[in-house]
Amino acid sequence: MSDVLEVLRRHDPEPTRPLTEAEIVRADALLRAVTATAPDAPAAARPVAHAARAPRRRARQWIVVGAVTATAVVGAFSVVGVAPLHGLLHIVDGSSRSVSLTTAQIGSWTPRAAAPPSSTDVHALAVQCAQGVGDTATRVAAADVVAHNVEQRGAVTSLVASANTDGRRAWCLAGPDGIATAELIDDASGPLPAVAAGVVNLQTFGGHGDGADATLEGYGQAGTDVTSLTITVPGHAPATTGVEDGIWSLWWPAPHRSSAPDLDDITMSWTTKDGAHHSGTADDLRWNAGE
Repeated sequence: MSDVLEVLRRHDPEPTRPLTEAEIVRADALLRAVTATAPDAPAAARPVAHAARAPRRRARQWIVVGAVTATAVVGAFSVVGVAPLHGLLHIVDGSSRSVSLTTAQIGSWTPRAAAPPSSTDVHALAVQCAQGVGDTATRVAAADVVAHNVEQRGAVTSLVASANTDGRRAWCLAGPDGIATAELIDDASGPLPAVAAGVVNLQTFGGHGDGADATLEGYGQAGTDVTSLTITVPGHAPATTGVEDGIWSLWWPAPHRSSAPDLDDITMSWTTKDGAHHSGTADDLRWNAGE
């Protein structure tokens, strides 16, 4: 019985500490962004969750990584108790252009990333990524957007877009036709806290969709001394990713998977500039581990 209670405790979205006033303000603002769109906003500036979509929907099924009390469901978009507030708004279910990744594109995933093909306009993808999330009242100019953490796994491009306009950072997946998934990481009003030089943490881990085109995704932070990161998820070969701007990100195909794996079953290993090797489970490396 104690084991059952422990599992329930770990998945309870009730926060282990009271939210600060700033966190409450951010939570309210982010939830409003999920549930409301200005009727006169141009299509490209609207939150992705409210843009016109193709009939096929890709729902987000989050496991609990954080301690925020928040549950929001908008159409096929859901978020339940993820990382602290900056992770509360994860806009999914396609982009403003209703792009979806195909089963073949997802299935082309490779554990080692490559550079995108020369035909891929990475900056254009980054602009679309940044403009699809965050406070759409603040228009992001293309010249203010920078792409980093750019990786090609098969036919799918992943990247992080940073906008100097308001400090927003967004993580995106894209196919040949454009952005398919966009998620807000943080912005100037609620930046991720700094981490120590040799530290790696997990901010968010979860999954999109069901059936043959389901995927798993995760991202987190890494200190300035971290040179590479390898993550082993059950059922997949160890996947390696780089670190840029203090952020790492990875995704995996998850055909016919109905839930994310337990964080205790995910191993994260990284190397620092001094040549030292480090490892831990994703559960141990949660942003709020020990709370």
